Amino acid sequence: MIAEISSGCVNFNVSNAPIVEKSDEDSGFKIGFKRTLDTCPPKTENAPLFGQTTITESFTSEGKTYNYDITELEMENSIKWKIVLICPEDSYPFTRGEIDVCVSIRFFPDSKICQNQTMGEKLCIESGDLGLTGPYSDEERDFFGEKLSTYESDFQNVNFWIDGKRDDASSPYTFSDSSISSTNGYGTIQDKAGNCYFLATRDGVQGVIYNHE
Repeated sequence: MIAEISSGCVNFNVSNAPIVEKSDEDSGFKIGFKRTLDTCPPKTENAPLFGQTTITESFTSEGKTYNYDITELEMENSIKWKIVLICPEDSYPFTRGEIDVCVSIRFFPDSKICQNQTMGEKLCIESGDLGLTGPYSDEERDFFGEKLSTYESDFQNVNFWIDGKRDDASSPYTFSDSSISSTNGYGTIQDKAGNCYFLATRDGVQGVIYNHE
């Protein structure tokens, strides 16, 4: 969605503008919704839904297509449009800076439950995802720490691989996920002198991140 303001045009991500209210012509504000249509409707029809109450559109980010709904809400004295990002049923929507993402949780099969981070990356890709990621913010880390703490297991310690690795102890950590460029969402990392990051989920260390082999 694009908004024209006095200093120019501003592009809004779907998650950053969940509600848009229609103003009158005297306001001077212009909002543009990107639509995919087979034909251009007459200008006399009510844009941007052109007579429909709900439509589904899509956009592509990092080579993957995401859907979102736009619903028209007629209030007593105004018209609003509600925009909702649609993530797959097994994932959670987040906005990371200017990037909207859907994050899923993947589990190794019981027969191969103890695998390294490289196998974790492979599991994500084989599941149809772009790859391994990690928490972008403290809020994301707390969210996934709580979600994963409910995972039932016979093991005393249940940890989940997240993005971030280095070649050796003297090199910096790098990230394969382009939506993460730092450890700002990793909290106070517990040092075990390792070359990979994982998220702990059990009592006392829920949501704590370690670097470990």
